[in-house]
Amino acid sequence: MNISYAQKMELPVRQLTEERKLFNVDGTLNKVGSLKYYTDVTTRMGEKVTHLQYFLMDLEENQVIPGYLWFASAQPRIDWAKGWINYMQLPIVLKSNDVD
Repeated sequence: MNISYAQKMELPVRQLTEERKLFNVDGTLNKVGSLKYYTDVTTRMGEKVTHLQYFLMDLEENQVIPGYLWFASAQPRIDWAKGWINYMQLPIVLKSNDVD
């Protein structure tokens, strides 16, 4: 998740116990240099609810890029050729675990 997006949404930002080097998909070092922060988020996709930690970094114009753990837990039905997700799984909602 983009760290500026997490701050804008007033999500609780937590610090990792140990920093990790942070690389982009193309192998270059991310602008923030190292992974230092995360936030706990509940994600609802249709009726499916998952509780995951999202690492916070600089994603430039992107707000959230779901990773393997989200795909594995949510099991979204995606038609990759058409570029759409099954409408029965919408909307996708992110919510802080600290908010009722």
